[in-house]
Amino acid sequence: MSGDSHDDGSAGWYKRNFGKPRFSEEKYGYWIFVTGAVLGLVGVLAFLLGTVAGRGTPLFWTARQASAVFTGAGVPLMTLGFVYRLPVSQNVYRLAVAGVVVCLVALVAFLVFYPNRWNVSPASPAPDRSSQVTAVYAVGLLFTVFSATVLPAITPKRGEVVEETDTVETGSRFEVYRDVSADWRWKLRDSEGNSVVDSEAGYPTESEAEKSVEGFRDEVAGATVETRDVLEEYLRSGEDTVVEEGRHQQALGTDSETEEAVEREGHEEPDVRYEIHEEEDGWGWKLTSGEEDAVAVSGDEHDSRSEATNAVESFRLSIEGAEVIDTDPACFVIYRDETGNWCWRLVHDAETLAVSAQGYVERDGVETAVERLRTDEGTEIEFYEDTDGWRWCIVHTNDEVLAESHRSYDETADAEEAAEKATDLLEDAETAEVDGAYFVVYTDDGDMGWTLLSQQGRVLAVSGEVYGTREEAMDAIESVRTHASEAPLVG
Repeated sequence: MSGDSHDDGSAGWYKRNFGKPRFSEEKYGYWIFVTGAVLGLVGVLAFLLGTVAGRGTPLFWTARQASAVFTGAGVPLMTLGFVYRLPVSQNVYRLAVAGVVVCLVALVAFLVFYPNRWNVSPASPAPDRSSQVTAVYAVGLLFTVFSATVLPAITPKRGEVVEETDTVETGSRFEVYRDVSADWRWKLRDSEGNSVVDSEAGYPTESEAEKSVEGFRDEVAGATVETRDVLEEYLRSGEDTVVEEGRHQQALGTDSETEEAVEREGHEEPDVRYEIHEEEDGWGWKLTSGEEDAVAVSGDEHDSRSEATNAVESFRLSIEGAEVIDTDPACFVIYRDETGNWCWRLVHDAETLAVSAQGYVERDGVETAVERLRTDEGTEIEFYEDTDGWRWCIVHTNDEVLAESHRSYDETADAEEAAEKATDLLEDAETAEVDGAYFVVYTDDGDMGWTLLSQQGRVLAVSGEVYGTREEAMDAIESVRTHASEAPLVG
């Protein structure tokens, strides 16, 4: 990026002594922290000065007042400096700054009320303002400390920073765009239009992508920001080349050789392709081979064309590492949920019969629960009614709920039948751990089919036809693996 010639003052000093900051706020955080530390040191010295003065003398009260003000300003500033060195969002910075401002307001009030209206005797005619001022200061300090300790752990980290390079110069520009997977990304080009740096992650909104750019835009001399919505362009034009660019996350900045290859591919209709179509209750997609044959179809209906397009992209990415899980007769599928806890679901054919009632921090917790279910020792089945109908669960003698039904049933008899079916399969069910989407081969009235499930159990796609044998179903899955990633999207 910019060389040392662009740095001056404190920013240049920071870079020479500590290296290039990861984002613009980092170098400010250092100086804010130093300022707070110096103020705190001055406060300690003022307190020591007060100890040599006689108690009750003007110098004593002045030293005590100065000590409280300098120390009281130094603590929140040091915390703010720490926050500014963290890769957090602008909202976290704003809350920390607001906390410092509240603390400073409280210190101004302290200057006004100390010592004559501070901790005065109840018998004194002067009002005591110490409690109110202390409460205001505590609120401001709480904001700042909360921003430094809790928020960084529960809020997303800010985007990656641009690595330093010598190719960026005045006339460069940032291009912020939304690809066909609906993620917002950015790209940095130099003055000749060459791609220098791509964002490694997608952002859910345009504003978050722009905030990521702003974090280091001042390091690129004269860089402008342009916005392009690739998804909207695709929906308007339906051109295959845009889809190809978006799928590889190269909708902007592909080199000339790649652009020529995509253009050449656009002139030849491939045998395998995705088709978006509108159905009675929504939008769907299918992967077709030849004239009519459907190799795979969407597992759910979507509210809009763009959602169906996103589902296609999700399917493309999911099949790359998806393995085939054997659910004959049943399988405990072990996985991590969105919070990182270990869970399981009992799958028979393509149907989820039961799920874990809780998540476990350690994988051993899942294995213990599954083993208790297999042995059926000290467990009993309970039925209960919720807002949607009747459900069942398996409870251990220690009151731990080991398993529960995947859904609700209209009648008690239906819940009892489902519970009996699940419990009959527990003992012989195998165990498989997944780290992503997975295929399940199932039997349908003597024929075979397959379903692609996400790690969380959502149906991503189903086979477009049924097969006579398991081997034919497995061959169909391999065909999907081979062609689905490269197939274009049409219609």
